[in-house]
Amino acid sequence: MLSARESQEGEKIDLQPFLFNAQGKGAACEFKVLFIQNKVRFQYGFAATPQRVTEEWLFAYPAGRPQRWFARKCDPGTDEESWAFGTKFTGPKKLWQKATRRNALFLSTAIQLNSDQLRPVFSWFQRLEVIEHGMFLHPGISIEECMDDAGKKTILDLMNAADLSIQDIQIETRTFSEKDLPNDMSSALKEELLKQMAEKKYQKVKFLHPVHKTNRAISLPLEEESGGTRKLFAYAGPWLDLLNAGRILFLDEFDNSLHSKIIVFLLELLHNSERNKKNGQVVLTTHNTSFLDQKFLRRDQVWFLVAYLKTLGNK
Repeated sequence: MLSARESQEGEKIDLQPFLFNAQGKGAACEFKVLFIQNKVRFQYGFAATPQRVTEEWLFAYPAGRPQRWFARKCDPGTDEESWAFGTKFTGPKKLWQKATRRNALFLSTAIQLNSDQLRPVFSWFQRLEVIEHGMFLHPGISIEECMDDAGKKTILDLMNAADLSIQDIQIETRTFSEKDLPNDMSSALKEELLKQMAEKKYQKVKFLHPVHKTNRAISLPLEEESGGTRKLFAYAGPWLDLLNAGRILFLDEFDNSLHSKIIVFLLELLHNSERNKKNGQVVLTTHNTSFLDQKFLRRDQVWFLVAYLKTLGNK
């Protein structure tokens, strides 16, 4: 909702506030990131409430020293914005400022109005892909990749390189029907779901496994595979995309349900300069310390975060 293209004046920003903020859930949510693009370090950030962007700033470090390109801040008392532009930031800045809505980012607005100087910054964000942890991690990207033979081969090669012994991946497109609902579901809920899903298509995924010491193979539905195999399949498409396109992938609880050897395998792919020619990156969270080994991760690649909550009444 912060995009200048997608948002409209007066629309609320889709934000989930940090409920443990000492200032209350109405306080602005702040986001900031440090990154390197085209060999230049940047620091970009913004803060926002559901009603508006309250702050936004961008610093560049082309020669090691900071250059403030722009900054905006809203006065909470008057709701008026103050703006500042650095001398190194070029273009019709006042025009872009005037075009920036309260619920949109200046960065997005200036890009829409053809700021060439900000394009490398914006393109870094276009490389981002976020996969949230959850029991319903969806393998949609991997399924889409498997819809043609070349894509399926890359997914198979990746999964078999992790020693999973999968002979083939079968994708069957089906029309949703009552057979897809559990028998113990109430009639009323079944009827409602059938109305919502009428004539909708979905993909059924099966893995073909060879039977040891025979010429036979068995077909196993994805939902009957181990948690690790299902998760690796869900990761396969995005992981190959980050290697081939140089994307930046954000993963929460990366190691959950994955065997330690598969974790090492994926990290080795990332560090392989021949396979990762476009410098794809992964930012991941984990509680597992078993693979914090300098054979796989450099010391500068590991950050430890310590968080605590002060209980009510504690001083």
